[in-house]
Amino acid sequence: MQRRSLPRQLGPQFAVAEARSLGVPPGRLRARDLQAPFRGVRMSPSDDELCRLLALQTVLPSSAGFSHSTAALLWLLPLPLALQSYAALHVTVPAGAPRPRRQGVVAHRGDRDLEVWRTLRRTSLGATWCDLATQLSVTELVQAGDVILNREGWDVPALEQAVAEHPGQRGRTALRSALRLVRPGSGSPRETLLRLLFAEWGLPEPELNAHVSNEAGWLATVDFLWREQGVVAEYYGAVHGPTWKQDLARAALLEDEGLRVVVITDDDVRRRQLELRARLERLLA
Repeated sequence: MQRRSLPRQLGPQFAVAEARSLGVPPGRLRARDLQAPFRGVRMSPSDDELCRLLALQTVLPSSAGFSHSTAALLWLLPLPLALQSYAALHVTVPAGAPRPRRQGVVAHRGDRDLEVWRTLRRTSLGATWCDLATQLSVTELVQAGDVILNREGWDVPALEQAVAEHPGQRGRTALRSALRLVRPGSGSPRETLLRLLFAEWGLPEPELNAHVSNEAGWLATVDFLWREQGVVAEYYGAVHGPTWKQDLARAALLEDEGLRVVVITDDDVRRRQLELRARLERLLA
């Protein structure tokens, strides 16, 4: 038997209550051509996680938005591996509003600025970073903050304002600590981790993604530069594998200009920190 077509007013994701109000019988809503990602919600079959978020949004109040690590994923902020999925969807509703209760949904209360992206409501970038203070370590919070500072219109005072305007006290100590440590210019979360490691070792603070020039003009942009001491540190992650010849040639150019180049790999960070620290301390002395 051919299935009855759904009303055109219903999109790919819709609330069961809306479908029933349009005359769709219960049996049609149980058909195999529809998925039920949440109680009271139906959607066309899809493996796209954003479709799952859109489906949940059909039963959320218009004042609610995705928040915390869910909003961070939508904002493309770095997160620890355990939070890099949409398995648990974080949603924030205004203070005093009822919390949505559905399996797979973590509901929060609080007044937040919302922005719309691809029809999804998410907390603003500043509010998202503040909310992450309840989920991340200070180091992870700094990694996310460094990414934000590389975005247009963001600087440390803007982050400070976001923290000042953030309601509630949860995570405020972590936010204050992170504010003292964030810096613009970091090229990746791993580079942020290295920068924090340098600070922990008591090394002078380097310039980040700094330009090196000679009489002929621009020579290179390096990950870390201690200009006064003439020292460069370059982080070579896994992506450097296919370009190692170019990397070696660039290091040679920098050394020809009298700079001393330290190449840092993941092995140095994981297994040879003492040797790395000793070398940098010697070069920067």
